[in-house]
Amino acid sequence: MRPPVVAALFLALSAGPAATETQKPSLGSYKIVERQSSESPLEAKLEIQQGVEPKLGEDINPLSLLVNATRPDTLHFKLSPTVQGRWEIPATLFKRPTGSEGAGDKLLEYSIDDNPFSVSIHRTGQASGDALFSTNNTQLIFKDQYMEVTSWIPEEASLYGAGEFTPSEGFRLERDGTPIALWNQDQQAKAPNLNLYGARPFILSVLPDGSASGVLLLNSNGMDILPEKDRVTWKVIGGVLDFYVFAGPTPAAVVHQLTEVIGRPHLPPYWSLGFHNCKWGYKTVEEAEEVVRNYSRAGIPLDTMWLDIDYMDGNRDFSLDPVRFAEPKMKAFLDRLHAANQSWVPIIDAGIKVDHGYPAYDDGIASNVFVKDATGAPYIGQVWPGATHWPDFGHKRTVSWWQRQIAAAHELSPFDGLWIDMDEVSNFCTGEVCELAPPGPSMTECYLPCHDKQAPSNGSLKSLGDWWPSAKVNASLRDPPYAIHNGGAARNPLDTKTMPVTASNLDGTLQYDTHNVYGLQEAKATYEALVAIKQTRPFILTRSTFLGSGACAAHWTGDNAATWDDLRWSIPGVFQSGVNGIPFVGPDICGFLGNTTEELCARWISVGAFYPFSRDHSDINGGYQELYRWEAVADAARTALGLRYRMLPTLYTIFKHSHDTGVPIARPLFFGWPHDPVTHTTDQQFMLGDSILISPVLHEGVENVKAYFPQGKWYSAFDHSEVDASGGGQHVVLDAPLGAIPVHILEGAILPVGPQGTTTPEVRTGALLLLIALNKTTLADTACAARHEIASSRRLLQHQLAAGDMDQTQKKAGSKPAAPASCGTQRHARPAVHDRRCHIPEGSLGYACGSMFLDDGSQLEVDGAEGHVIQFAASLVREDADGLLHGVINMTLGEGTAACADVAWPILESVTILGHPDAHLQAIHLSTTAPSVLSSNGINMTQASVHPTSGAITITGLGIQMTCPSSAALTWTAA
Repeated sequence: MRPPVVAALFLALSAGPAATETQKPSLGSYKIVERQSSESPLEAKLEIQQGVEPKLGEDINPLSLLVNATRPDTLHFKLSPTVQGRWEIPATLFKRPTGSEGAGDKLLEYSIDDNPFSVSIHRTGQASGDALFSTNNTQLIFKDQYMEVTSWIPEEASLYGAGEFTPSEGFRLERDGTPIALWNQDQQAKAPNLNLYGARPFILSVLPDGSASGVLLLNSNGMDILPEKDRVTWKVIGGVLDFYVFAGPTPAAVVHQLTEVIGRPHLPPYWSLGFHNCKWGYKTVEEAEEVVRNYSRAGIPLDTMWLDIDYMDGNRDFSLDPVRFAEPKMKAFLDRLHAANQSWVPIIDAGIKVDHGYPAYDDGIASNVFVKDATGAPYIGQVWPGATHWPDFGHKRTVSWWQRQIAAAHELSPFDGLWIDMDEVSNFCTGEVCELAPPGPSMTECYLPCHDKQAPSNGSLKSLGDWWPSAKVNASLRDPPYAIHNGGAARNPLDTKTMPVTASNLDGTLQYDTHNVYGLQEAKATYEALVAIKQTRPFILTRSTFLGSGACAAHWTGDNAATWDDLRWSIPGVFQSGVNGIPFVGPDICGFLGNTTEELCARWISVGAFYPFSRDHSDINGGYQELYRWEAVADAARTALGLRYRMLPTLYTIFKHSHDTGVPIARPLFFGWPHDPVTHTTDQQFMLGDSILISPVLHEGVENVKAYFPQGKWYSAFDHSEVDASGGGQHVVLDAPLGAIPVHILEGAILPVGPQGTTTPEVRTGALLLLIALNKTTLADTACAARHEIASSRRLLQHQLAAGDMDQTQKKAGSKPAAPASCGTQRHARPAVHDRRCHIPEGSLGYACGSMFLDDGSQLEVDGAEGHVIQFAASLVREDADGLLHGVINMTLGEGTAACADVAWPILESVTILGHPDAHLQAIHLSTTAPSVLSSNGINMTQASVHPTSGAITITGLGIQMTCPSSAALTWTAA
C-alpha cells in the first residue's frame, strides 16, 4: 500500500491523518491511479476501490479529480466522471473564478491520501488535524443518481446556512443528523423545518475562538445535507461534486469569499429601501389608491404600492382587468403615484396561460420557448390562470421573448419593479404528462387529467448510460433510488406539485437537474429585461432562490402566518438568506396567512421596519392589515419607520458595502463578535451593518426585552442613553412598551442621518445630521490589539488588497484587529470586527468614523464609484499646552479621485456627539481644508447645546453645502 502523497498546490503542505490503517472495508472508496506531473493545479484519475450500496445503482468508474486555488483564500476541488456530458451548473449562471494562485502567502493548504482517496484542507501552518474539511476515514460514493461525501467538522463548531427552511430551533443548525432537503417547493413557510422555495448548498462554520470557514457544494440537484455531531454529510442525486472551501478567518470574510464565486449582491434602487404595502385581495384600482391616501393621511411612510394577481385579466401575466383595473384608470393612478414620488410593483407568475389569442402565449408558441413534457409537446400544468405552460428561462430565445412581454406590459401600465412568484415552479397538478380539460370547481385543485409515461411492459429500463439527456423517459428519474427528504419525513416524490423531472428544457437538459435553478434563471432574465427597457437599476422580488439570486433580486421568505411563532422565526429566516449571499430579504410583516392582531402587528412593524426588505402583505382570505387600521400599530409604524427613513443615508451605505463585499445587511451578532460564544446562539436580535443593534420584543403581552449587548458602549438611537458593556458582553433588560423598539448605536460610529420624511426622495435630497458616537478606547488598547492580530487575518487583508475587491475605506485603512483576552484588561480585550477602521490620532481620548455613499438612486453603474463617497472622521484630544479638550470632525469628498460624481451633494445641517466627556464648550470653528469653496453659516455658541440627561452635544444651523472635491473641518474646544 502506497503511503499518503501530499500535493503541493499551496507550497507548504503536511500529510493528513493516515486513513489507510483504519479504513473500514465496508465504506465506499476510490483510489488515485494516475496524476499529472504538475500539481498546481492537481489533476488525477480515480478508480473504484470499494463499491457499496448496489441498490442505489452502479458506481461510476473512473472519476476525474481537479484541485486548484481560485484565490489565496479559496480552495476548489471537483470530482466528476471522466466521460463528458454529465450535468453541471453552466457558466452562464456563475462566472466561476478560473483559478489563479496570485502573489503572496496562501491561507490554505491540503493533503491527499491516494489509497483510499481522501482530502484534508486546513489553514496554512496549522496541523492537519485542525482541518476545515476532511474526508479521512469516511465514505465516498459516486453513482448515477447517488453521491455521498462526508467531512469531519469539530463538535464545538457552530454551523449555519443550508436551507431554505423556516428555522424553528434558531439560526444555528441542529447537529442531530436530521436531513436538510434542498429541493425547491411551494411549501407554506408557516410550517417549520421543511424545505421551502430556495436551495442553498453552503455551510458556514464558526469555532468558539471566533475563527470561521465555509464549504460550498456548487450543485443544483436535489440533495440532503446531514449535520451530525462531528461531521456533515452530503447525499446528492445528480450532477458532480464541485466543492469550494473558504478560509475566512472571520464570518464576514467567508461570505466575502462565497460571493466571489456566486456573485456579489446587487445594489437596489434607493426607492426600494422604503416601506412597501401589499395585499392579495384589492378588488379595484380605486381601493388601491384609497390605501395609498390613507397612509398619507396617517403620516406613515410609504414608498411602494403593490398589487397581487387581482389586477390581471383572468390571472394572465402582462394584462389588466378591463373593468376593475382598466388601462385609463390604472395609468391615471400611476401618474398620481409617480407625481408623489411613489412607486408601483405588480406580480407576475412563472406560468403562461394556455390561451389562443393571448399575446404572451401566441408569441411563446411561435418562438418555441416552453419546457417540453416527455412526449415532446409543451408541458401543461395548472396554476392560477388554469392550464399553463412554463418558459425555459435558461435559453437565449426565451430571454428575448420575455423581454418583449415585459416591454408590452410596461407600456400598458408603467411599473417600477417586478415581483416574480410561483417560480419553484409551483404547479397545482402532479404528473409527467397532463392534458387540457374544462376548468373544475376549485382553481387550486388539479382538474387536468395527468399521468406518468409508462415504462416498457417487460419492465426493462434504458440505462442512464451517457447521462440524462438520453434518458428522458425513465422511471428512475421520477423515483430515484435514494429519496431525499422532500417535505420532511414524508419524502415526497420530486414531481409533487411542480413540473415533472422528466420535462426537458430547450437544450435537452432535464428538470431533474435544473429544477432548483429555475427561479434564479427567471430572475436573471427579468433583470436583463428591465435593464434593457428602463435603463435604470432594476428592482425584482423573487420567491424561489438559488445561490447567486442575490446578484439580481431581493427575496421574501414566503407564506408565513400571523402568529407570534412566525414573528420569532423571522429573524433567523433573514439570517439564513443573508449568509447565502441574498441580503435584501424580509418576511411578510404582520403575517401573510390568517388574521393578525393589533399587538402582534404593532410588534411586527417595530422590528419589520428594520428588515432589509420591509413589506406588509396579507392573504385574500384574511382581514385587512394596513398599518393605519389600528392606532397602536400606526403609532409603532410612525416610530419605527420614522427612524428607518431618517437612517436611509446610513442604510443605503450599508447596502453599498454589501454590494461591494457580500457581507449581509442584517447580520447575526457573531459577525461583529465571533470570539464571543454568546453571540453564536443570539438570533432574536440583529445588527444593521456593523454599528446598529436592533432588540425587538417578540412575545405576546411583554413590555420589556432582555437584550444582549456585546463588548462596547452603546447609545440609544432615540434618547441617546448609554448602555456600558465595555467590560464585556452583558444582558440588559430594556423597557419596551407597545410601540417602542430598542435601537442602539455602537461607539466608534458616525452615522449620516436624514430629515423626517414619508418617501425616500424626501430623505435622499434632504439636509443631513451626523450622529457621532465617540469610542473612548485608548491608543494603548488599540496598539495591544494590533500586536495580537492573527496572522491569517493579515494575510487575508493583503490578498484582498491585491485583488482590488475591497472598498476604498478598507484599502486605505485595513481591517480592525481583534485581540485575545490576554491583551490588557477585559475592558478592551475583544473589540468588534468592524467593516472599517478608524484613524486614531496620537493622544486621542475618543474617535469615530463613517462614510456615506450617494448617487442618483437608480443609475446602473455603481462599481468603482469612489467619487460618490463622503468620508467622516472625528477625534477628541487634550492639548498639553492649554489643558483643553480639542475636538474635530473632518469631512472629505473626492479626495484623490479623478472625477467627482454628478449628484446633488447634501447640506450638513447639524451634528450630535455622543460619549463626549462632561465639559463646557468654549468655541466652535468651521474651516475649509481644500481648494473648493464651501458655503456655510457662521458658527456661534448659541448654535450648540448639551442635553441635560444624556450629555449629548448638538451643534445646529451649520448649513454646510458639501461640494466635490473638497474637505472641511468642524472643530471645537471645551474646558
